[in-house]
Amino acid sequence: MEIQKEVIEQKRHYYCCSNFKNYIVYVGDQPAAIGSLFIDEKTGYIANDYTFEQYRGQGCQTALIHHRIQAARQLGLVHLYTDVEFASTSHNNMLKIGFNTVFVNSFWIKPH
Repeated sequence: MEIQKEVIEQKRHYYCCSNFKNYIVYVGDQPAAIGSLFIDEKTGYIANDYTFEQYRGQGCQTALIHHRIQAARQLGLVHLYTDVEFASTSHNNMLKIGFNTVFVNSFWIKPH
């Protein structure tokens, strides 16, 4: 996918700053998974997780999550949180890693 230089320049301040860290897992020389760590004072937020389809089920995202947890410790963060869809594979993975469910969102619909 090609991204225009103007778009990159417009968005750069969101992604190229000290409180937004991006991580990539490579398998050989190919990117396999990506994820971010947002930092707000002593709190970190794990987000933007994605594993390319051909690398799913190989532990790439688990390694990436563990790496960001370690990075958060090294940065002296006190709290670390994330959000995932309840009862999803991601939810189960977060429970295995030691995260706890704090609350569950509900979605509402009003029939016409």
